[in-house]
Amino acid sequence: MPELAIVHNFGQAAVYEYHNGPNRRVLMDGRLEVCSRRTFEILNGIVARMSAGRPDWQALFTESKKPLPVVILDTDFSGFAILGMLETPGWRLVYADATAGVFLSDPQADALQLPAAPAEAREVMMKKLRPYVEAIKQHRGR
Repeated sequence: MPELAIVHNFGQAAVYEYHNGPNRRVLMDGRLEVCSRRTFEILNGIVARMSAGRPDWQALFTESKKPLPVVILDTDFSGFAILGMLETPGWRLVYADATAGVFLSDPQADALQLPAAPAEAREVMMKKLRPYVEAIKQHRGR
Protein backbone atom coordinates (compact mmCIF):
# COMPACT_ATOMS: atom_id res chain seq x y z
CA MET A 1 0.00 0.00 0.00
CA PRO A 2 1.34 3.49 -0.78
CA GLU A 3 2.88 5.40 2.11
CA LEU A 4 0.90 8.57 1.36
CA ALA A 5 -2.85 9.02 1.05
CA ILE A 6 -5.01 11.76 -0.34
CA VAL A 7 -8.09 11.58 1.84
CA HIS A 8 -11.04 13.90 1.39
CA ASN A 9 -12.95 14.92 3.54
CA PHE A 10 -11.09 15.76 6.69
CA GLY A 11 -13.11 13.40 8.89
CA GLN A 12 -12.07 10.48 6.73
CA ALA A 13 -8.44 11.62 7.01
CA ALA A 14 -8.61 11.26 10.78
CA VAL A 15 -9.98 7.72 10.48
CA TYR A 16 -7.21 6.82 8.02
CA GLU A 17 -4.53 8.19 10.36
CA TYR A 18 -5.97 6.30 13.31
CA HIS A 19 -5.86 2.96 11.49
CA ASN A 20 -2.68 3.42 9.42
CA GLY A 21 -0.35 5.79 11.28
CA PRO A 22 2.40 6.40 11.88
CA ASN A 23 3.81 4.37 8.96
CA ARG A 24 1.36 5.75 6.43
CA ARG A 25 0.50 9.42 6.26
CA VAL A 26 -2.17 11.63 4.76
CA LEU A 27 -1.31 14.59 2.54
CA MET A 28 -3.22 16.83 4.92
CA ASP A 29 -4.10 16.16 8.51
CA GLY A 30 -7.78 16.79 9.15
CA ARG A 31 -7.01 19.06 12.10
CA LEU A 32 -6.73 22.48 10.50
CA GLU A 33 -4.46 23.76 13.25
CA VAL A 34 -1.87 21.10 12.28
CA CYS A 35 -1.50 21.84 8.57
CA SER A 36 -0.31 24.96 6.83
CA ARG A 37 -2.48 27.12 4.61
CA ARG A 38 -0.31 26.00 1.67
CA THR A 39 -1.06 22.32 2.37
CA PHE A 40 -4.77 23.14 2.60
CA GLU A 41 -4.59 24.91 -0.78
CA ILE A 42 -2.65 22.03 -2.36
CA LEU A 43 -5.19 19.44 -1.20
CA ASN A 44 -8.14 21.52 -2.39
CA GLY A 45 -6.41 22.14 -5.72
CA ILE A 46 -5.87 18.41 -6.18
CA VAL A 47 -9.51 17.62 -5.35
CA ALA A 48 -10.70 20.36 -7.73
CA ARG A 49 -8.59 18.86 -10.53
CA MET A 50 -9.90 15.38 -9.76
CA SER A 51 -13.45 16.75 -9.85
CA ALA A 52 -12.81 18.23 -13.29
CA GLY A 53 -11.33 14.94 -14.53
CA ARG A 54 -7.90 16.53 -14.94
CA PRO A 55 -5.06 14.08 -14.34
CA ASP A 56 -2.46 16.86 -14.04
CA TRP A 57 -2.73 16.71 -10.23
CA GLN A 58 -0.49 13.64 -10.42
CA ALA A 59 2.46 15.82 -11.48
CA LEU A 60 2.88 16.91 -7.86
CA PHE A 61 4.12 13.38 -7.22
CA THR A 62 5.60 12.24 -10.53
CA GLU A 63 7.76 15.33 -11.04
CA SER A 64 9.33 14.87 -7.62
CA LYS A 65 9.75 11.11 -8.25
CA LYS A 66 7.40 10.27 -5.38
CA PRO A 67 5.04 7.30 -5.60
CA LEU A 68 1.43 8.09 -6.33
CA PRO A 69 -0.80 8.08 -3.25
CA VAL A 70 -3.82 5.99 -2.46
CA VAL A 71 -6.89 8.20 -3.01
CA ILE A 72 -9.79 7.87 -0.58
CA LEU A 73 -12.82 10.05 -1.29
CA ASP A 74 -15.99 10.17 0.76
CA THR A 75 -19.37 10.13 -0.92
CA ASP A 76 -20.86 12.97 1.13
CA PHE A 77 -18.44 15.74 0.15
CA SER A 78 -16.26 14.36 -2.65
CA GLY A 79 -18.81 13.04 -5.14
CA PHE A 80 -17.53 15.13 -8.05
CA ALA A 81 -13.96 13.99 -7.34
CA ILE A 82 -15.09 10.34 -7.28
CA LEU A 83 -16.82 10.75 -10.63
CA GLY A 84 -13.73 12.43 -12.05
CA MET A 85 -11.43 9.67 -10.79
CA LEU A 86 -13.70 7.02 -12.32
CA GLU A 87 -12.95 8.66 -15.69
CA THR A 88 -9.21 9.12 -15.10
CA PRO A 89 -7.11 6.66 -17.12
CA GLY A 90 -4.61 4.65 -15.10
CA TRP A 91 -6.66 4.59 -11.88
CA ARG A 92 -8.73 1.76 -10.46
CA LEU A 93 -11.56 1.86 -7.97
CA VAL A 94 -10.51 -0.99 -5.65
CA TYR A 95 -13.09 -0.48 -2.91
CA ALA A 96 -16.50 1.16 -2.81
CA ASP A 97 -19.42 1.44 -0.44
CA ALA A 98 -21.99 4.07 0.51
CA THR A 99 -19.34 5.94 2.51
CA ALA A 100 -16.32 6.18 0.21
CA GLY A 101 -14.40 5.08 -2.85
CA VAL A 102 -10.75 3.99 -2.72
CA PHE A 103 -8.55 4.38 -5.80
CA LEU A 104 -5.07 3.08 -6.60
CA SER A 105 -3.04 3.60 -9.72
CA ASP A 106 -3.25 0.56 -11.99
CA PRO A 107 0.41 -0.42 -11.33
CA GLN A 108 -0.13 -0.21 -7.55
CA ALA A 109 -3.36 -2.21 -7.74
CA ASP A 110 -1.66 -4.81 -9.94
CA ALA A 111 1.30 -5.10 -7.55
CA LEU A 112 -1.12 -5.66 -4.67
CA GLN A 113 -3.23 -8.00 -6.81
CA LEU A 114 -6.34 -5.91 -6.21
CA PRO A 115 -9.10 -6.18 -8.80
CA ALA A 116 -11.65 -3.47 -9.48
CA ALA A 117 -14.33 -3.09 -6.83
CA PRO A 118 -17.21 -5.51 -7.40
CA ALA A 119 -20.11 -4.21 -9.46
CA GLU A 120 -22.50 -4.52 -6.51
CA ALA A 121 -20.29 -2.32 -4.32
CA ARG A 122 -19.88 0.21 -7.11
CA GLU A 123 -23.67 0.33 -7.53
CA VAL A 124 -24.10 1.09 -3.81
CA MET A 125 -21.63 3.96 -4.12
CA MET A 126 -23.19 5.26 -7.34
CA LYS A 127 -26.64 5.27 -5.72
CA LYS A 128 -25.27 7.66 -3.10
CA LEU A 129 -23.72 9.79 -5.87
CA ARG A 130 -26.95 10.28 -7.87
CA PRO A 131 -27.31 13.94 -6.83
CA TYR A 132 -23.79 14.63 -8.15
CA VAL A 133 -24.53 12.84 -11.43
CA GLU A 134 -27.76 14.83 -11.84
CA ALA A 135 -25.93 18.10 -11.14
CA ILE A 136 -23.38 17.29 -13.85
CA LYS A 137 -26.16 16.45 -16.33
CA GLN A 138 -27.92 19.74 -15.59
CA HIS A 139 -24.68 21.66 -15.92
CA ARG A 140 -24.04 20.05 -19.30
CA GLY A 141 -27.62 20.71 -20.38
CA ARG A 142 -28.65 17.07 -20.70
